[in-house]
Amino acid sequence: MLLDSVRRYFRENRPPDTRWARFGEGQRQPPDAWREMAELGWLALAVPERLGGLEADWDTRLAVLREAGADGRPEPLDVHLMLSDLLLRCLPQGQEEATAAAIMAGDMRVGVVELRPRAGPTGGNALGGESGPVYGAGASHLLVLVHAPGRGCRLAWTAVEGPGLSLQQGRFLDGRGCLTVRFNHCEPRWLDASGHHVRDLMAAGLVADCTGALDGAFRQTLDYLKQRRQFGRPLSDFQVVQHGMAEVFCDLQQAVALTRRLAREMNAAQGSACDSLPAAKAFLSRRLLRGLGRLIQLSGGIGMTEEYPLAHYYKRAQTGAALFGDRGEQLGRISPVATLLGSSGCG
Repeated sequence: MLLDSVRRYFRENRPPDTRWARFGEGQRQPPDAWREMAELGWLALAVPERLGGLEADWDTRLAVLREAGADGRPEPLDVHLMLSDLLLRCLPQGQEEATAAAIMAGDMRVGVVELRPRAGPTGGNALGGESGPVYGAGASHLLVLVHAPGRGCRLAWTAVEGPGLSLQQGRFLDGRGCLTVRFNHCEPRWLDASGHHVRDLMAAGLVADCTGALDGAFRQTLDYLKQRRQFGRPLSDFQVVQHGMAEVFCDLQQAVALTRRLAREMNAAQGSACDSLPAAKAFLSRRLLRGLGRLIQLSGGIGMTEEYPLAHYYKRAQTGAALFGDRGEQLGRISPVATLLGSSGCG
């Protein structure tokens, strides 16, 4: 029922063609989208029941993100669905209820950014340096993944409008908005959680989102091939086209299976990073992108135009592949011995 309501909302409210037709303006978030998603209860999916949320499992969260990817939504729903419960666990007990209420109402929007500070946290735990892009346009607060030499990846929390922050607007490759942040002796709140864990959660969300993008692109291409005629026959009747679509369908099914495995492992380990995550993220960076490129090829010249959805799906997947661990980094995390011995579970 939840997924049916998600599909219906996406279909009836600002479908992709109405947004992508104005590609020159970028992928802007409609001003009332977060309020509508809050009213539908989506922003409460990751909030614990004791704080008034729905406490949905990982199967549900990743399934919703697949639908968001298939529709090419500009709102960073994955940040909220992947990180809300972790954030609430890290805050002092007296602040949980107010923060949970703000998240569920859409008043608090979280962005995630990575920072390699100039000299690491100082004695006063202040930050300095320029960040990478903030994933989560329109964020009111930032989760900062601080890569400090010798101290691992620490997690900090700060308001976007807090002192010591200078913001610059930008865009990702796919047109979604982002920020870059310059920290100038910013003193955030340090959270008792691993920044590496947050990176893995975001990477898992991107796998689901980009799987949805391939699904949306596949359906769009299939409709086009059934309608477009050549030599008096639909393109879908030609055997070489059918073979190409079959290959992409196999890639899509593997991506869906990897997403479901991620959800199963995360449910078993209560959200911990899973052994299959590096393989899933590396699959996104190679096979999933290859499948999207194949769909563009099968669509001919129209697949390359900005007015047509395929180019946008491809750019969305390129963005997802680069964020929170690219293919090289993820492949470097895979242990051949553990893989050959069939190791399973989450670390």
